[in-house]
Amino acid sequence: MGLLAALLTTLAGIFIALGFVTILQVYPEGVFSDKFTWLFWMCMAVLFLLGTIACLLVKRNSTPID
Repeated sequence: MGLLAALLTTLAGIFIALGFVTILQVYPEGVFSDKFTWLFWMCMAVLFLLGTIACLLVKRNSTPID
């Protein structure tokens, strides 16, 4: 679960960066498409960060099966 949490955190960071690129209009035509607004990128980042929290909570609360 720790590796999955690290992967989700990395992807969330990428989505946050893409959101800021969209907000600052670094690329006037939009990143990938005009339909991917800053709100889309930030919502994806929040969902992936929630997934990270869920993975870390499962890892912390899991008990080994005897």
